[in-house]
Amino acid sequence: MQSGLVLATLLCIITWINVVHTVNGPVQNCLCQKWSKTRVRPENVQSYTIQKEGACPIKAIMFKTVKGKIICSNPDSKSAKKIKRKVDLKTKAKWEEKQREEESSTYMTATESLVSTKSSPTRARTMKIQRWKRSRQLKRWQRNRA
Repeated sequence: MQSGLVLATLLCIITWINVVHTVNGPVQNCLCQKWSKTRVRPENVQSYTIQKEGACPIKAIMFKTVKGKIICSNPDSKSAKKIKRKVDLKTKAKWEEKQREEESSTYMTATESLVSTKSSPTRARTMKIQRWKRSRQLKRWQRNRA
């Protein structure tokens, strides 16, 4: 009789926990419970993440600093928009630099193979092809970033 009562109580507790978790959602995903008043310099921000207002109590933008700290900010504030824009520009510049490095090594390999076959296109044509590839890669990156 007592084991049945313990089992029924345990079943009720597990059901209650599941219902509460389903209604309120997982809390660990909502790192920002309120906006911070701490101002952060754009050069100290490494990346950012946007927290949406669905299961979380507030809409926020989480800035990750170079030192690894998370600062929650109002996404509608001017300073947050400015920092977000600067981080995007910095990320885009790094991405473009990486692409240039990859292209230069690819170009060297392609040039070496073209020289060996003695059928090289004109320099203008090669540059046009490279610009076209870069623009396609940039558009793809911007689409994935949005």
